[in-house]
Amino acid sequence: MIKKIFVAVAAFGLIFAGIVGQASRNHEFEIDYQALLSGSASIELLKEKVDNCIYRALDSEGNIVGFVTVTSGQGFNGNVYIAIPWTIDGVILDIKVLAHSDDLPWFNQLEKNGYYNAYITKLYTDPLELGDGVNAISGATYSSRGVNTAVLYARELVSEQLGNSIPIAQKPIQFGITELAVLLVFGTSLTLRYLPATRKKCWVRYASLTLGLFILGICLTMPLNLANFSTWLLGYGPDIHTHLSIYILLLTVLAFIIIFGKNIYCYWICPFAAIQEILHRVLKINLKPSAKYNPIFKMLRYVPFYLALFFTLWFYNPSYSTFEPWGTFFSLEGSLLNWLLLASVIVTSLFVYNPWCTYTCPVKIALNSILNIRKGTLKLWEIIWKRKMINPQVK
Repeated sequence: MIKKIFVAVAAFGLIFAGIVGQASRNHEFEIDYQALLSGSASIELLKEKVDNCIYRALDSEGNIVGFVTVTSGQGFNGNVYIAIPWTIDGVILDIKVLAHSDDLPWFNQLEKNGYYNAYITKLYTDPLELGDGVNAISGATYSSRGVNTAVLYARELVSEQLGNSIPIAQKPIQFGITELAVLLVFGTSLTLRYLPATRKKCWVRYASLTLGLFILGICLTMPLNLANFSTWLLGYGPDIHTHLSIYILLLTVLAFIIIFGKNIYCYWICPFAAIQEILHRVLKINLKPSAKYNPIFKMLRYVPFYLALFFTLWFYNPSYSTFEPWGTFFSLEGSLLNWLLLASVIVTSLFVYNPWCTYTCPVKIALNSILNIRKGTLKLWEIIWKRKMINPQVK
């Protein structure tokens, strides 16, 4: 009874946080337009379209001195909002990031590598698409795409005002080496896991984890995180045209759970699980909590998971659900807190088997929750079917 009350209160808390987050959601930013565009004394809204708008900047005598656009594009965990000051002729003067939900270690790579400078001083008629005048930053591809999409929406608004409309083109679904690499990881894991010749070999799981570490961790830096799920809760599902690899990753993981009833990602593919396995074999010391306290530790893992979801819904920002240490590990970027968390997991992994996966990982909790829903649904269906077989008149 106590457990049911606790679950009900927790569920109500998430619903309440979602209502508060939705009610307080707004895309109005405090922008110092005079700092963005020198000589401007006032600003006038010219056009607003969904999350994108354009302003006309006027001097003290009412003459137009330029434009300011506020636009958005889909990043990794949600929309990226930017403000761009333009000259009266349509030249980009600067790019100011107003808000974003992407992981800081990756998003900060844009500024560190001079990504915004690639746009500055360019005319609106110049090539501005990724791969055609502008290059994405390695390791921050999705954030690069988000900013680029926002720039293209801004150009569309400016070009309309200048009488030479350049609408943003709808890109086809991009299927390339990234998507093939993700499919390779899952295809290999499926083969090794269920092929009669290999499924009973002890080395096949380590081979699968190694492949996941190399491709999803080192090459693509896209292991699953809780934000991949929370973005959908907030209605920020990624654009399939530019984020097909994320769809493949998520849908394949869910397909394994629904069809095979197996959480193959956490046990056979996860790059950070592979790191912990490697570290644990260094000293070959295996400490375990006592049988008395182990269940308590496993229950405590739901606390950070719940808080991450609560603050994500409350602030309507998927970045609050991202606290996994693998981001810092694979990017070598992060705050002091990120580094301390990573260091604690690394040290603990030397003595405890997969400590993050066992006692903290929010992705494992999410996937196992889906697995439990599947099991419960099948069990309920079995009960209903048996009742119907015993008494055909029962509906």
